Amino acid sequence: MFRFRSLFGRLMGLYLVIVVGTFGAMGLLLSQLLRSYFFESKQEELISQGREVSELARPLFTGERPSASCFCLECDEQRHN
Repeated sequence: MFRFRSLFGRLMGLYLVIVVGTFGAMGLLLSQLLRSYFFESKQEELISQGREVSELARPLFTGERPSASCFCLECDEQRHN
């Protein structure tokens, strides 16, 4: 393909290989970090929503009589804020 005969050509080729390799490695690392962050964020959100659903469904499975506040989602949101 290319033949680097001069010292300048060899140094330039090595420089380009290092730069391209570094950018490639950084790109892979960054994509893995972002993927991990978004998966963990979504996981925390789903766990939180699951806990809320379990609180609402608990009276149905335990045979307790659900309270009126159990089904008031707007009131529940105001209570958490």
